[in-house]
Amino acid sequence: FFACLTYVLNRVRILRWQTQVFFSTTMLNKCESYLWAMPLGVLAAAFGSNFGFRTSSHFAFGLFSFFGHVGMHCAFVRYLLPTFKTPRRPCIETYQEVASRVVANYRNTNPVEVLKDNLKTAPVQLHVPSP
Repeated sequence: FFACLTYVLNRVRILRWQTQVFFSTTMLNKCESYLWAMPLGVLAAAFGSNFGFRTSSHFAFGLFSFFGHVGMHCAFVRYLLPTFKTPRRPCIETYQEVASRVVANYRNTNPVEVLKDNLKTAPVQLHVPSP
């Protein structure tokens, strides 16, 4: 589920919302960092549920591991990650300005998009059986 959510978010964000790109803040990066707390919390719960002797203690350890990890993850993103941030000067350019200088973009480097474009532009070849 999380992989599908990330795919849809990135697809909509890259192809629709960011036709004119303004990366002056780290809000999108911070949002995705918070989103990673849930699937990693599930992994922590799976690990934590291995401890304990009874079914109820397995469940309790798993629940504690999940919420403990999500809490520590959010604290890490909120308080520790900003200390590693280097100040940058905002650069405001439109997609067309950057595309005039840079050859590679999402449409010509993503294998799925390249295959779709090749499929659309390739001539249809019908098989004609030989007599």
